[in-house]
Amino acid sequence: EFDDVFSTAKKKVLDHPSKSAEIVNKIQSLPLGVDKIIINHHERYDGTGFPRGIDYTRLDPMTSIFIVSLELANTLYETGFYRDIIIEKILEMESRYTKGSFIKIMKALKAAFAIPLVEHERKDFLNE
Repeated sequence: EFDDVFSTAKKKVLDHPSKSAEIVNKIQSLPLGVDKIIINHHERYDGTGFPRGIDYTRLDPMTSIFIVSLELANTLYETGFYRDIIIEKILEMESRYTKGSFIKIMKALKAAFAIPLVEHERKDFLNE
């Protein structure tokens, strides 16, 4: 009995990105690509996310920004808006998000929170 409940709930969770994207796709006033962000918002940098299990090589920059923002927002919601926690979380995320468009996103996030960039990052960030 509980297996059926769990199975149904799991299916709903796994299906919500595509169902939500279908709904958003019908709203003409939204910019193109919002559906792509929604369908991919639970994907992960390393390909362990869902619904498709794609990695950073197949995530566009806007989706990558959303994924990083969602992770940071979830942490802030759970722990509160404390600068030391924010910095700790951003640095932890930076250790994982090391390729593709995630590199620029993490540099920009560090700059936004006034987290010092190491010298080579500072030069790269200013030249971009």
